[in-house]
Amino acid sequence: MKTQHLNHCPACGSANFKRFGEVKDYYYSQEIFPIEECHNCGLRFTQDRPSAEHIGEYYDSGNYASHDSKNKTSLFLKIYAKAREWMLEHKYKLVKQFKPEWKKVLDYGTGEGFFVEFLRKKGLDAMGIEPSELARNNFKKRTGNNLYPSVENLPENIGFQAVTLWHVLEHIHELRPTMEKLVAKIEKKGIMVIAVPNQKSTDAIAFGNEWAAWDVPRHLYHWDDKSLSTFMASLGMEKIYTTHLPLDPFYIGMISARYKSLSTISGLMTGLKSYFHGSKTPAEGSTLLSIWMKTN
Repeated sequence: MKTQHLNHCPACGSANFKRFGEVKDYYYSQEIFPIEECHNCGLRFTQDRPSAEHIGEYYDSGNYASHDSKNKTSLFLKIYAKAREWMLEHKYKLVKQFKPEWKKVLDYGTGEGFFVEFLRKKGLDAMGIEPSELARNNFKKRTGNNLYPSVENLPENIGFQAVTLWHVLEHIHELRPTMEKLVAKIEKKGIMVIAVPNQKSTDAIAFGNEWAAWDVPRHLYHWDDKSLSTFMASLGMEKIYTTHLPLDPFYIGMISARYKSLSTISGLMTGLKSYFHGSKTPAEGSTLLSIWMKTN
C-alpha cells in the first residue's frame, strides 16, 4: 500500500514539527500511526498516512454508515440513523439563524447526501460533493439526483451563501488547496460551517490514546480551537460563532469506552460530563463547531 510521509505541515507549510505520540486504529486495521504536532500553527496530523488512492480500504467495514447506510442493520447503526434525522433539523436551524436569506448551499463531504436532500425539501438550492462513488450512487438511487465527486466538477461560475463541512475537514488529503477552492466559491459575507472532533475536549483527555475520535488513519488532522482558528484566518475567514454538537460526546464516549475495555455506562457518563462542559465552554466541546464569514 502506498503511504505519504509529510515533510511540511499541511495547514501552514512549516517544517517545524515533532512527534506527539502514536495512536492505534482500533476501528479497522489495528495498525499504529504516528501523530505529529506543528510548532508553528499547533495542528496535529497523522503521519505515514495512506494515500488518497488507498485510504478507501480503511473505510471498508460493516459499520461505516455514512457511505452505505442502506446495507447497515446493526442496532447501533439504527440508533445512529435516528440520531442523524434529528441532527438534520438541528443543523438546518443553526445555519439559518446566521444566514436566514441563504438559498444556494454546498455540503462538502456529504456522504450519501442526507443533508442535501433535507435542504432541497426545505426549498433551498443545495448541492453536494462526495468523493465516494458508492455514496454518490446510493444518493442517485434514493433521490434520482447527482452529487459531484470534487470541487473541480462544480459549475465554473457558481457561488454559495453557505458551505458546510460536517466532520469532513479532518479527512481531506489536499487540505489547503481544497479549502482555498471552497472559500473561492463563497460569496462575500457568505459563511462556512465546520464541525471537527476537538482533541482538546474533556472526553479526549479522559480517554487518551483510546479516544475514538483520533480515528487514524481516516482522520488525517486533529484540530482544536487554536489550530483551526489559525488555519481559517490564513484563508481570509473570520470566526463569528462557536458551539458544539450535543449528541457527539455520547457517541464518542460509547465507542471510546469499548476501546478502553470499559462499560457502555462509563462511556456515557464521560460523554455526559463532556456535554455539560462543552455547553458552558464550546471551544472545549467534544465536537468543535464554528461558523466563519468571508469578509471580502
